[in-house]
Amino acid sequence: MDQALNILHDEEGIHGTTVIRGIAGFGENKEIHTSSLLNLSLELPLIIEFYEETEKALQAIEKLKCRLPLKHIISWSATAHTLKIREMEPKRSDDF
Repeated sequence: MDQALNILHDEEGIHGTTVIRGIAGFGENKEIHTSSLLNLSLELPLIIEFYEETEKALQAIEKLKCRLPLKHIISWSATAHTLKIREMEPKRSDDF
């Protein structure tokens, strides 16, 4: 995980990344794996998620594939629905 984060952060300059651990699931053998807060199963996957412009994301994915023994890489197009900084600021009485 550290190597992937270093590639995304230091080498590719990805703006933000989140690492998530699966809490339940099953794979090809259909054996169900679960975890609790007391026992985070190491058999469950880590998901490294990032959002970036298409070309930059594809470049980062290629570098991850070349440098790390990753079993699965999944990507899809997404749209960021975020507020601009000005929209997040509280309204002042003189703004009305």
